[in-house]
Amino acid sequence: MSEPRIQRLSRRLLLAMLASIWAAMAGPAIAQSSEYRIGPGDVLKVSVYRQADLETIVAVAGDGTIPIGTLGKVPVADLTPGEVGQRIAERLKSAGILIDPTVTVLVTEYHSQTVAVLGAVARPGEYPIDRRGITISEMLARAGANFASGGILIAVKPRAGGESENLHAADLFAGGRDRPVRNGDTIFVQTPALVFVRGEVQHPGAFPIEPGMTVDQAIAVAGGLTQRGSASGVRVTHVDVAGKAGTPQRIKLRDTVAPNDTLVVGARLF
Repeated sequence: MSEPRIQRLSRRLLLAMLASIWAAMAGPAIAQSSEYRIGPGDVLKVSVYRQADLETIVAVAGDGTIPIGTLGKVPVADLTPGEVGQRIAERLKSAGILIDPTVTVLVTEYHSQTVAVLGAVARPGEYPIDRRGITISEMLARAGANFASGGILIAVKPRAGGESENLHAADLFAGGRDRPVRNGDTIFVQTPALVFVRGEVQHPGAFPIEPGMTVDQAIAVAGGLTQRGSASGVRVTHVDVAGKAGTPQRIKLRDTVAPNDTLVVGARLF
């Protein structure tokens, strides 16, 4: 087995292992974070210990405030849930309503800071940035991205405009290009381009195209030639942008493959 092929298989094994870990991390429930900064649109549940009549569920207004009974509007924008609880407790105490109140604040709905994850994921949709420093890879884990097949392209587009940031799954696993998401980011996961390998190969099938993949590399990924396979008898069928297949033609082993190419490896005459 050639060294490049060993490296490719090792990388795919790593991708599969990481994908299983990500699947375990991902889930429909989002853990409450003490670091989350509240903003307009978020919905809060405010509870006061042993004061059931003061419990309320309120949405943060556009000016960053919430209404709390006789206290009126309380500014909460850019505070953590714990800080909001402390602020309400101080106001209840200074107003003479309670002597030493204990106030708990929970975020029940996140709307002020979100990221959209779309494309080839199990759970596409909008996800809250519910703590500081949450990364692209962590958001993809929540959305159920599966990178076991490799060759995945990820495009991250900011809400405020500007160019998309394109990266591959391997870039995230290496850690060099993973970064915290920003409010309004759209993460689009594109399925890998495939090459189809048939005929006299050990494992015919569809395989992700690695950047710059050549015909002989595609054959190697398919397990190599059978005993009857002919390296000089390979034909390719290209598919145009409209999805129409062309006429099969001969192709050299060092030629690069294109998305949706079908390679057919012929048999030796003798």
